[in-house]
Amino acid sequence: MKSRVTLSLDESTVEFLNRGAKSQTGGNVSAYVDRLVRHTALAESVAQHAKWYADHPDYAELDELERNSE
Repeated sequence: MKSRVTLSLDESTVEFLNRGAKSQTGGNVSAYVDRLVRHTALAESVAQHAKWYADHPDYAELDELERNSE
């Protein structure tokens, strides 16, 4: 499902979006913004997961031990 939103942006931001949309989506600014936001959300999620695994370096080993003990 898609929702319509209204944004108030600096002209330079609008120009940036128009250029990106023209080269990436054939001029569809909505699709381009959606792609940018999804990419940012995915990168944020990956960074959070990487941090969690860095903070819990023994997780995989402990999980493997638990799996093998069953």
